[in-house]
Amino acid sequence: MDEIPLRGISHDPPSGTQPRSTKHLLDDGSGYQETSLPQTDGLFRTEPKEQSFYTKFQAWKVSHSLVGSSFSLKVGAISAVIAFLVNLGVTIAVIVFAKGIHDGRGVLFQGSCATVRSINTGAHFYINLTSSLLLGASNFSMQCLSAPTREDVDKAHAKKIWLDIGVPSYRNLRHVGRKQAFLWYCLMLTSLPLHFLFNATIFTTTSASSYDIYTVNPGLFNAISGKTVINITDLRLVDTFNGEETINTTNLGFIDIPYQNYFFPSNSVAALSNSHEANIIEVDLERFSPEACREIFGKPSITGRRFVFLQRDQAVSLKRGSFRETSQSNASLKNQDTSLFKGIFNGTFHVDAFWGIDNYHYELNATNDYFSVQSTPCLPDAPYWICGDAIRSFEDSCKDICDIKKLQHTTYWSPFGQNISACYSTRVEEYCELEMSVPFAIIIVFVTLVKCCIMLFLAFTARSIPLLTVGDAISSFLERPDPATKGVHFLQKLDLTYFPDAWSGLPKLWFPHQQRRIHTISPRRIFLLGLSLLAFVIMVVVGLILGLSNLKGPKNIQAIMDIGLGVVDVRTLITSWDISNRGASALWDNALIANLPQFVLSLMYFTYNSAITALLLASEWDKYGSERKGLRVSTIPRGYQRSTHFLQLPFRFGIPLMAMSTGLHWLASQAIFVVSIDVDRRYRVMSCGYSPLAMILTLIWAFGYLGLGLVIGYTRLQNNIPIASSCSAAISAACQYKPETSQDDTRALPLKWGVIKETDCAETECSFTS
Repeated sequence: MDEIPLRGISHDPPSGTQPRSTKHLLDDGSGYQETSLPQTDGLFRTEPKEQSFYTKFQAWKVSHSLVGSSFSLKVGAISAVIAFLVNLGVTIAVIVFAKGIHDGRGVLFQGSCATVRSINTGAHFYINLTSSLLLGASNFSMQCLSAPTREDVDKAHAKKIWLDIGVPSYRNLRHVGRKQAFLWYCLMLTSLPLHFLFNATIFTTTSASSYDIYTVNPGLFNAISGKTVINITDLRLVDTFNGEETINTTNLGFIDIPYQNYFFPSNSVAALSNSHEANIIEVDLERFSPEACREIFGKPSITGRRFVFLQRDQAVSLKRGSFRETSQSNASLKNQDTSLFKGIFNGTFHVDAFWGIDNYHYELNATNDYFSVQSTPCLPDAPYWICGDAIRSFEDSCKDICDIKKLQHTTYWSPFGQNISACYSTRVEEYCELEMSVPFAIIIVFVTLVKCCIMLFLAFTARSIPLLTVGDAISSFLERPDPATKGVHFLQKLDLTYFPDAWSGLPKLWFPHQQRRIHTISPRRIFLLGLSLLAFVIMVVVGLILGLSNLKGPKNIQAIMDIGLGVVDVRTLITSWDISNRGASALWDNALIANLPQFVLSLMYFTYNSAITALLLASEWDKYGSERKGLRVSTIPRGYQRSTHFLQLPFRFGIPLMAMSTGLHWLASQAIFVVSIDVDRRYRVMSCGYSPLAMILTLIWAFGYLGLGLVIGYTRLQNNIPIASSCSAAISAACQYKPETSQDDTRALPLKWGVIKETDCAETECSFTS
């Protein structure tokens, strides 16, 4: 009969016993090169003139059994053991050698903030690297556990049920045995603490100093031989109790008003004195210009400073005033005498390190010359006094922020109604701490131990060889064709998804046509990927809307960029939710909330990685319609077989996808993060901070991540062969040919899918053949 050509289907005859010369494609790592090969008395073999380094390296790995799923499992198990030992050692060291564990937190290192930040960067590099290795090895182990053996496939096919091969699969767990399913669930459950707790196990506690601001008359501070001194004859102290003026250096800097111990220690200024001779006191103060002063104190939080003296350009006489207290909780007024320096003005108030301006504020009332204490309904930004707003209403301070940049070109600086010519301040010890949550560390050690045991069990115990790759399945079905799919030709995964009777061996029409890769993915997989992406986008968008609505001041792009990424700023601290910010529960609550996006991202990565694996699997399957290629197997390759990729994805896809995933996780960690602040070494507070800029970049990166997947998915397949994808039944139906007489092992030869038989009834049979 006349040959009936089928578009896109090879008509190469099966391999025979006659010698022939053929063209085949050899994977040398850099691409595929065409080589002319004769048939030998066994397998096809090449004798290239010169082998590349990569080819020699691959041959060396094969000869030393450094390829295949067994090797990958051993590498993953060894990585998990190393991570377990390091985590265990650090945890024991902190418990044994830490100065003290309070609220479950032990100090790893204490020192300058710059040093702590450097160590913290290295620690989190280790955490992210270890987490990526553990999760990658865990995902590969889960895929090995869910991969069916040939016996599992035969049992399922006998019930007209198909299984997934070559991709991570949840549906296989009902058919692979209870032990494998139990271990799979153990690996999945032990991955949850890694998502939620590992990044929060080690963290920094930043010191923040509350400071007091005093306005002083010129001449109070003088420079002698490069040192700042005070003439104590100008410091006449009014005794609160008897009204007599005395010189009292022990109370130098003490302002006797209610709450003084709360906002300013009585001996803090006196501690600056180094000598007391001839009525001259040397003080350890640095002098700054107004511009430098604004630069130092115009930050959201101050470290290394305790107070600042603002020197007026003109002397102003002071009256003995009275202190008036007003409180929302106590409407009664209390009048008390105040002890005032002759040289210190009553434009004095307290800036709290954590809460911005503290609930009690001291400001100049120009009419009555008294200090007024008011309670503010919001958290103004700490440096708002620099803009001259210390005498405005507190309600106004809740609406906007102090833009220090506007003061750069001003001639005069008048934060308290009088021009300032200089300021004086002293340095105090700056310190930060690198801390570790001991409960978190113990949990991480435990889950890492569980992963180690499971991975070691998988790597070093014998079990039936699973069909991890499509190449494994093709090899198995060519060796022993599956009777359940005998006579079922042109079977596709989508046929079995929508038409359960497609198992029937009745002849059917096949119309070859080009397909896109995305059509090979099941609707369920697409739904899960879309659901996880939608949940993540909604989470970020809602956080961005709430964050911008609570952000004081301008909300334009420039203002958002000025805040930066992952920066602790009083404007972006979350203080309005009902979550504890002190004690042992504070770290748990804030860590879980800050790492919730990381968990959703990990779910998205799992479904995304599974979808990309299916897309690339379809592409590799499609190439068998036009090229003779060796099978990619998870065992030691034989003949023209090729070893599987280390983690199932080619490096040209796996590395960029891993980089994009890492970048997305990092941006999410900058979008919302745990903040721990040591306030004046008196108490510690913990909350979450956020970055609107990081949220915007996270959305852009996430859509770029999705766009890359769509580009891969909507690429057309080159050939017009039926796409089996990961469906075991469709793969089995394409492997129904076995030569009756052949000296060669067909599985080890370069294979191609094509026509093997045609009948007078215009029926065509196709299969993989050499």
